[in-house]
Amino acid sequence: MDLNLNLPEPVNKVLNPVASAAGETLANVWNGCFSYINTWSKKQVIKHEHSLLEYKRSVEGNFSNIPENHRVEPRLSIIGPAIEASKYYIEEKSIREMFSKLITSDMDDRKRNLVHHSFIEILKQMNPTDAKILAEFENPTSLLRCLLRRKSTPNVSDSITDIYLSENFKEFDQSHCISIANLNRLGLISIPTRNFGGILVDSENADSIARFKETEFYSLIVSDCNNPLSDYSDFKIVTYNGYLTELAFSFKKICL
Repeated sequence: MDLNLNLPEPVNKVLNPVASAAGETLANVWNGCFSYINTWSKKQVIKHEHSLLEYKRSVEGNFSNIPENHRVEPRLSIIGPAIEASKYYIEEKSIREMFSKLITSDMDDRKRNLVHHSFIEILKQMNPTDAKILAEFENPTSLLRCLLRRKSTPNVSDSITDIYLSENFKEFDQSHCISIANLNRLGLISIPTRNFGGILVDSENADSIARFKETEFYSLIVSDCNNPLSDYSDFKIVTYNGYLTELAFSFKKICL
């Protein structure tokens, strides 16, 4: 069964068909969702064609890895919204790959029971950094909170929460904090301290604090607090744990 994307030459020459009856539904939905490509400017078409070709190869590759006796007809309620949503993300490789795995997992009777409709909306609200952090997140994972006290407001501390550090994320970056907050919002990780009526239950994980002290951000904090011209007077670092949820375990098995 051909997965004909109706792309300009020379792309069509190198497209390989997705064979089997299960591929027919996928091909029909795919062609409907990606027919808009011909309306783009030539420059965008060339760039988009390459990403689209890589996406198609990924889908075909994942599909070919499913033993024939485990291939099933995909559910339109999964692959329709998934392919429609994915066309806006195919130039982001990591997200594109997750959509590919989601689509083909619904065609594999060994994985299908773990495929949830919410995964489509979750993927739409993730960026590559979210995906990288989720991929290496373990139970438990220690997060950090840095409290900065100002001379001008000694009774109120500035708080930087959801600081995430690891072997792959060695420096503080606020975008990583945002990723943790987003994964929590999406229900993929749970931070129990946030469920205690707004009361933070803090602890001190020595290894996490030691890792934080190796960052450039920590050096800047120390420098600011030691600077008599700075408004910062002192600081405190505490830790708390984050956990993968059951939704995350299934999501990771299907999409990562």
